[in-house]
Amino acid sequence: MSKRRTREADTAKTRRQIIATTDSLISDEGLAATSVSAVARALGMSHANVYRHFKSRDDLLMAVAETWMSETRTATEHAYDPDAAVAENLTSLVLAIRKELFRRADNVAALDLYHFALEHMPVSAAAHHRHREALVVKIIPAPEYAGIVLNALRVFTDPMLLLATESEETTNHVSDLCRLLEAGLKKYA
Repeated sequence: MSKRRTREADTAKTRRQIIATTDSLISDEGLAATSVSAVARALGMSHANVYRHFKSRDDLLMAVAETWMSETRTATEHAYDPDAAVAENLTSLVLAIRKELFRRADNVAALDLYHFALEHMPVSAAAHHRHREALVVKIIPAPEYAGIVLNALRVFTDPMLLLATESEETTNHVSDLCRLLEAGLKKYA
C-alpha cells in the first residue's frame, strides 16, 4: 500500500474514532456536556487534532447525527419484510426506531442531537424523514395516507416521548396501534 493510501486510511480511521467517541460521550453525558476538549481527552489526543478532522464542534455533531440517521435507516430497512402483514411491518418499523434511540441514549439529554439535526441539518433531516415515509408507503395498502400513519406512530418514535412511552406494555401498545391502523387502512385500499 502506498504512503498516500496509508495516510488516507489512517485519517479515515481517526475520523471514525472521533465520531464514535463523540457518539459515546453524547449518549453518556448529553449533547450540552460533550465538548471537543472532552472528546480529545477521551481519545488521549489534543483538541487541535480533533479540529484537524472537523472544523468546528457543530461539524463534528453533524457527522455524529449523520451516523445516527444512517444507522437508523439501515435498522428500519432490515425490519421491513415484504411478506409480512401491514401491522407486523409497522410494528417492526417502530420497534427498530425505538431500539436505535435507546441504544444511543443512556442519558435523555443525548436525544438533544435530534433537535440539533433538525436545526442545523434540515436537508439531511428531511431526507431521513422521507426515507421513513418511503418505507411506510411500501408497507401500507393506501400510500396516500403515509403521512397520517407516520403522525399516528410518532407518539412511539419521537425522541422526546421515548421515556414517556416506555413500559412493560410498550410492544403490545405499538402492536395494538398498528393493528388499528391496518384495519382503518383496509377501508381505503
